Amino acid sequence: MNSQLETWLQYNRLIDAEHFFENLNVLDIKDITHAKGDFSSYVIQSTGERINYAVENRTYVVSNGETQLLDDEQLPVEGYYISTFAMKKTGEEKDDQENITQESFEGTELSDYLFDASFGEK
Repeated sequence: MNSQLETWLQYNRLIDAEHFFENLNVLDIKDITHAKGDFSSYVIQSTGERINYAVENRTYVVSNGETQLLDDEQLPVEGYYISTFAMKKTGEEKDDQENITQESFEGTELSDYLFDASFGEK
């Protein structure tokens, strides 16, 4: 049977898991989310693939164990990314015994962190 892939994985552009977690360990999830406060959960997203990145106003670079805000003038950048956000509770329902039966959440604003970044030429 013939078939065709819709996307082609670029294995030479994927990060090694050990290197990914080394960089992730530098970050404290409560400190790196844009929203500050006491949230019940946090989300980290990453494809693990090296990408070209050019989103303004929310990007940090992780280098030598430190994070620095990236100036928009430095974009575009190539690197591996981690997106983070907190989950803000927006509501809950309780039963007759006051046990929570359902909760609803929404994500706060994203913050993106790049590592192994290569800055393009202007």
